[in-house]
Amino acid sequence: MNKLKTTLPIFNFYLLTFLLPLQAGTVARYSHETSSDYRHTNKFYGNLPGNLYGPRVAWAEPFVLGKLKLLIVLPIGAAREAVELQSRIPAEVSLITTMGHDNWAKPGAESAYDPVPSAQVLNDTANRLLSPAYRYDAIIIGKVQWKCIPPEIQRKIFEKVKAGAALIFISPWEMDESLQKEAAMSGVENPLADEVQASVPLGILPLDVDFEQGLPKHYAPRHVGPMEIRTGKLGGGTVVLLDYKDLYTRLNNQTVLVTDPWRHYAHTVSLTPFVADDELFYDYYFSILGKVLYHAAGKKTGVQIRPRKPVVSIGRKSLPAAPASFTLVSSNKELRDCSMAYELRDRRGRVLQKGAKEFSFRASEAALAPPIPALTQGTYIVDVWALQRGAILDWASAAVVVTDRQYIESVVPTKEFYPRKEPISGSVRLKTPVAKGLSLVVELWDSYDRLVEVVTPEPASGKFQLPVLQHPLSR
Repeated sequence: MNKLKTTLPIFNFYLLTFLLPLQAGTVARYSHETSSDYRHTNKFYGNLPGNLYGPRVAWAEPFVLGKLKLLIVLPIGAAREAVELQSRIPAEVSLITTMGHDNWAKPGAESAYDPVPSAQVLNDTANRLLSPAYRYDAIIIGKVQWKCIPPEIQRKIFEKVKAGAALIFISPWEMDESLQKEAAMSGVENPLADEVQASVPLGILPLDVDFEQGLPKHYAPRHVGPMEIRTGKLGGGTVVLLDYKDLYTRLNNQTVLVTDPWRHYAHTVSLTPFVADDELFYDYYFSILGKVLYHAAGKKTGVQIRPRKPVVSIGRKSLPAAPASFTLVSSNKELRDCSMAYELRDRRGRVLQKGAKEFSFRASEAALAPPIPALTQGTYIVDVWALQRGAILDWASAAVVVTDRQYIESVVPTKEFYPRKEPISGSVRLKTPVAKGLSLVVELWDSYDRLVEVVTPEPASGKFQLPVLQHPLSR
């Protein structure tokens, strides 16, 4: 897709380093993180190494209370999301990978070409992982239709939960009503929901979105959200419903998993909401899940870090400033060797500034207000971690929306796609006339993030036309 950009003034940012290097935070590289006790073998189904980690925000690496032990039930096509979770929230993960969101296994004889060999093989794996030899902090059901799980496997999951494991349903699908009643599920207002709302900038995430606008007609209309979190108790284990309300379309209430063309994209999603791809927001979906996991598993450190406001707005001319402030509260007044670290990132996830400082509790509270440099108009996020001797105690985020005078209302191309030898053209619609001393230009960027052409629109009409690309190397 051709990417049209308008130039914006660029401000230099400065790097502030305090006393300590950042332990958690952004990891910008790919890596292989194979566990020392992993053995490559086909002896049993589901032995996936899960060792290729990509760029990410490592929210809790390392966590002061150690790694979580997780069992995740999700479709084989979405198994990658288990690795994405593991790379952000340290955990030892076991997988039960089903044929699909609404299909436990393909009926009939085994085939070498099937990703899930047979129901018997999958049942053997599930029975082994749910045997008394395995203990879990939490079991996650990742958008798998509850009734497609065999009753015997359901019973064993309940046994684990009653013995103390947490059970987390992500976008629960036809969940057993008797389970909801037995677990006495709460309303949407509860301590876990409050914790997520207070520590994740939900206001900038697309978790209450109407997809009827701007989509081709052959896409069934759908609405996502608003997200709801409910909690309950089953025996000794906590039950959580993390419901993004992202499964159904408005076409006869059909799910996205059986409706073309949504189903071609939905099969890879199980632990995050089924919304448009966004490299920055993707990290914050796992921040939500991380908060849910530690709460449900009872892995609480007694330390809470919270922004005073999860979303703050500030005029560009008021920067530099410190508009996002965070408060850290601890139930342990004798906490020692602690620090707070922060990162400031832009809308593309690039870290613009980071720093850290030591602190000691004189009472039961500490505070941090990271300095924000001069920035262009846009949305930024400040992430703050509380650490003890380099291990994570808690984390929280706040969005900073930098406002400025808005000149451009929209950039409208003359058509959606252009043949190879046709010039790209369109018009720039202005909300406010360009002020004296400023200029308006249109830039063409390719899918490799390279600047290809720059033109100046006509002053009166805003129309522009880019030269024909002689040797286009990408879209």
